Amino acid sequence: MGWVLAVEDVLAEAGRTGAELDTIERDGLRAQLAGVSRAMAEPALPFFIQRDAASADPGAAGNAGGITWVEVSGDAERLRAWLDGADVPVRVTAGEPAVRAVGIGDRELR
Repeated sequence: MGWVLAVEDVLAEAGRTGAELDTIERDGLRAQLAGVSRAMAEPALPFFIQRDAASADPGAAGNAGGITWVEVSGDAERLRAWLDGADVPVRVTAGEPAVRAVGIGDRELR
């Protein structure tokens, strides 16, 4: 399992991290992604997504089913560097790199 962080400038994230860019399209919606292969290799790291303006963000404010926090295990310093100071509701625990739990609305999935 992996996780993703919505950003305003995916090209900047790709440049900062050295990550590859990908484009996805489905049902007329389009988005650019950066860092998918790195996130697959290191699941404690998110990949980055920038949706086209016409594509709704499923985790946007007001969406009761949106993700409210993520818990990962792995190298906290590596994650901090990858996020470059972004204020992200993520908890880091010791262990092999993995996504451990997710808060969705008021529910916790482990």
